Order: sequence, then C-alpha cells, then structure tokens
Amino acid sequence: MIYDLYIHFTLYFRPLTHRHISPTTSSSSLQLQQLTTGRLTCLHWLPVHSRITFKIACLTYKTLATGQPAYLRVLLNQYVPSRQLRSSSQYLLEQQPVKTEFGKRSFSYMSPYIWNSLPYDVKLSQSYDTFKRRLKTHLTRC
Repeated sequence: MIYDLYIHFTLYFRPLTHRHISPTTSSSSLQLQQLTTGRLTCLHWLPVHSRITFKIACLTYKTLATGQPAYLRVLLNQYVPSRQLRSSSQYLLEQQPVKTEFGKRSFSYMSPYIWNSLPYDVKLSQSYDTFKRRLKTHLTRC
C-alpha cells in the first residue's frame, strides 16, 4: 500500500516534460490512479479543500465552545437579527464585510462563512469528537 502511494506521488509530481503518456501506458496509469483513489477513499482521507474546511470548522467549534483563545473569540460574533426570523434559531455567526480578495482569506471572514454553511445538527454537537465525526461525514457527502 505504501508502495502504491509512492508510485502515485512520483507520477503526480514529475515535471511537466516527463508527463507524456503514450497510448500503451495510459491504461496502466489510469488503473494506478483508480487503485490509489480507491485506497485513499478507504483510508477516509479528505481532499485538500475539504481538509482546510475541516480544520477551520474545528477551530471555530473549539473557540465557540470554550471561548479560548480570546484573540479568536473576539473575531466571532453571534448573529442577532433585528426582528424575529426563522434564521434566529440556526446558531449563525455574523459575517464581516470584506472589500478585497485578500480579506476573504482571513479567519474573521472564512470562519463565519464555513460555520454558517454547516447543517444545524453538526453545529449543535455536544462534544468535540461528535462534532468532528459529523463534520467529516458531511464533508465526504458534499
């Protein structure tokens, strides 16, 4: 299994000049890709984008549950609408307006964005382990 991953990564990280695939090797490389993809799925690994979302959501959950670290807790504000709305009970966070693309990479923007996109049952998890399990299930279904 480790050897298969090694082969996959050496094929993937080759310089572009060496990635030419001839018709005779295309079927074997396709089989190799399907084999390694299947193995990574069996390992329950998330794709890179989902892994980043997972990390930010876990950090947000810890910050909201414990109030620590204080420098991150200051950045997260509970959404309180001015009148009674259906979204009042959804446990949402207030999103700060951002003017630049660079600002969209900040924790104060991405954390509420990711948190508000989570299902209600994931956000109301009683423990951190339950939250991680439900979140990973949600991200693998998306």
